[in-house]
Amino acid sequence: MIRMGERYVGDDGTLTRQGYAAFAPLEKSRVQVQTAVASAAQTVIDFLDIPAWVNRVTVTLAGFSTSGTNNYLLQVGSGSFPASGYTGARSTIVGAAVTTTNPTTSVVIGFAPVATSVYRGLWTVQRHSGNTWIISGAGSFSDTATTHLATAETTLSGALDRVRVTTTGSTDTIDAGSVNISWE
Repeated sequence: MIRMGERYVGDDGTLTRQGYAAFAPLEKSRVQVQTAVASAAQTVIDFLDIPAWVNRVTVTLAGFSTSGTNNYLLQVGSGSFPASGYTGARSTIVGAAVTTTNPTTSVVIGFAPVATSVYRGLWTVQRHSGNTWIISGAGSFSDTATTHLATAETTLSGALDRVRVTTTGSTDTIDAGSVNISWE
């Protein structure tokens, strides 16, 4: 146990306060990093069974590539992945040119200018209140100087319990890199 002022961090990541019966847990505090998924030969990467107490999920993509040029998508769900319900905007910066779209079926986190492009990204899914979540982040293709920025909001039917990375229509095969999540 590590002492932090009046709080103590236990080995299981819970905060406890001295003076309470048997050091009753106050809250979870430790970021829990999951195991990265090597993404080769898949069209969809799902992370399921996210605990209901989670308030933030961070999604990272490293060396990520697909067989085509469809949009890269981030979706969240409760029991399933809803086909709509996202409100927000995505901006793509290529050199000095900026384009903006307003997707409603998922968060567009990038699109490959060419099938051999390699993507890196960091995306945060943050609980705003109840089952309303804000998704924001950035990703880029180093080989084409293309950057993607997005922010969206979605309200789920229940507690967030899943995150998906895929492409439009789930048709492009992921052929390189890995995807991981952490939660807190």
